[in-house]
Amino acid sequence: MIPRAAARPLALAAVVLTAVAVLIALAAALMGDEAPFLGAVLAACHLGELAAAAAVVACGAAGRGALALTGLVITAIGQLGLAAAELTNIGAPDAALPLYQVAPIVSGVGMVVLGIAVLRARVWAGGTRVLPLLVGLWMLVIVIPAVIVTGGPPAFAAALALAIWDLLWLGTAVAVLTHARSAAPAPTRV
Repeated sequence: MIPRAAARPLALAAVVLTAVAVLIALAAALMGDEAPFLGAVLAACHLGELAAAAAVVACGAAGRGALALTGLVITAIGQLGLAAAELTNIGAPDAALPLYQVAPIVSGVGMVVLGIAVLRARVWAGGTRVLPLLVGLWMLVIVIPAVIVTGGPPAFAAALALAIWDLLWLGTAVAVLTHARSAAPAPTRV
């Protein structure tokens, strides 16, 4: 498992990188343009989203059981796939397409699993408790259909859906920062 001491640095990195992702997605939505040269920045943003998921596990909000670890591993595969897609898209957009088609689904499923672990662990209270689940559901129910219908960014609906997805990631990272000190060690759940 990830050491509890890593929760804060991971969450801080996630806050910075997901905030950048929100700004990029909003700019694409408002200007109707997506610059492929931003691929390296967007890849870093996806790693920031992964840092948010890792911080959720590190702080104990998802418990310490197999469900938390499974959700994190699935999310990691999806987020690393998205980062690879962004980097590949810089020079070979056609080669990036299969990654763009699969990685968001994997990431969404991983965050749903991690979100269920957070709900079951009962470490967080209130609205923050559902944020990881909302990250996964938003991708699966809103972003993917918006991308399919519009053809993806820079179409306004797709870019806006991605901006909101990034806001949910940002909220998840902030939740770690605001709850990290108060989170009691969670019992192991299988």
